[in-house]
Amino acid sequence: MFSQFFYLNLSYNQLHGELPNFLQTINIGWVEIYLSSNRFKGRLPLISSNVEKLDLSNNSISGPISFLLCNPVSETNDLLVLDLSRNLLSGELPQYCWFYWRSLILISLGSNTITGKIPSSMGSLLVQLQSLQLQNNYISGELPSSLRNCTWLVKIDLGENGLTGRIPTWMGESLPNLMVLRLRYNKFHDGIPRELCHLTSLQVLDLAYNNLSGSIPRCFSNFSAMASKRNLHSGYYTFSPLYRYRETDTELVTKGREFGYGYTLLIQFTIMDLSKNSLSGEIPEELTSLIGLRSLNLSWNRFTGKIPQKIGRMSLLESLDFSENRLSGLIPQSMANLTFLGFLNLSYNNLSGKIPTSTQLQRFTELNYMGNQGLCDPPLLKKCNGDEQPQPPEAEEDEDWVEMKWFYVSLPLGIVVGFWGFWGVLVVNKSWRFAYFGFIDGLGHKFCKF
Repeated sequence: MFSQFFYLNLSYNQLHGELPNFLQTINIGWVEIYLSSNRFKGRLPLISSNVEKLDLSNNSISGPISFLLCNPVSETNDLLVLDLSRNLLSGELPQYCWFYWRSLILISLGSNTITGKIPSSMGSLLVQLQSLQLQNNYISGELPSSLRNCTWLVKIDLGENGLTGRIPTWMGESLPNLMVLRLRYNKFHDGIPRELCHLTSLQVLDLAYNNLSGSIPRCFSNFSAMASKRNLHSGYYTFSPLYRYRETDTELVTKGREFGYGYTLLIQFTIMDLSKNSLSGEIPEELTSLIGLRSLNLSWNRFTGKIPQKIGRMSLLESLDFSENRLSGLIPQSMANLTFLGFLNLSYNNLSGKIPTSTQLQRFTELNYMGNQGLCDPPLLKKCNGDEQPQPPEAEEDEDWVEMKWFYVSLPLGIVVGFWGFWGVLVVNKSWRFAYFGFIDGLGHKFCKF
């Protein structure tokens, strides 16, 4: 029976034991086999050249990965999708055996114990490759420049490894279709290459937990897919055989937690995570043009200056983390426009002044703002100067009371000066005295007539 089927899906069950040998006896072309999320163990099976998609992910299969790759049943194979992620596979990626699997468009080997370097032959032979997922292994060394030949690459996930060197410039120059670049938890150093700005389709950029330095390139505003509020989509999913295949979830950190995203990731989610590096300088105002971005994390760096004034333009932001930097100045009033914000962390900077009033910003707690000695007003208990209660009179005299005291002091002085200023002149000047009393006597005669 098993030699005659086209499609087999026994995923998400409690099947156990070793995989049987029937996989190498299939004699009908374009067969899809899904045996993921069971309890299979033992070594990898050999597979027929007619298998198109093989998913053995999330089992307990062990042994070297080269057993399958270097022992093909036939020298020509139709395999397009190979998902062996979340197993116990070990050993190095083979250098020469990829010759037998040149049709591969998706390789998912994440969450195993694979060691060694990424062989240059992968980039030389797998030129149709669209998704390369090697995350959470023990892969080391630099990225081979031959991967630039894989111009159809849409997704690269090499996070949680021990990769070294610089982020290569050819990623921006030779991979125009790239939508997901995840290099999290590696040992990349030096600056972020400006060439990445050519990746106009990029929707996920995760370079967190590396040794990157320098500033954020201002040309990041060229990421057109992040600068659009429309529902994102990709022709890659429409026309590729991967359209019918649910990729292994990609782990992304947003809202302070790690979430798994499958194929919907490429349709509607946008994220930029540059946290836990040694990046410096000011946060470029140009980043605020990425109005389609839903998660932005620049925490644990050395950024200085102010939060960009136009950050309120990024109205779709659901998660924003600028904590553990050296930012100063006021929180921009435009942040009140971030009505979708579900996670905010501005702690441990040098921010000051009044926290803008909005439904979102006041719903967070003191923990989201702690470590900024100059911040005040709700949700903090510290009140800004304009809202402080007046001090008691004995501590600080009221301004009206001060004016009243000056009035009482100056009134007698004014009377004395006025009195002697008038009568003193009459006493001293005889002609003025006669004229004044003559005037008074004349007025008296006039009133007497009436």
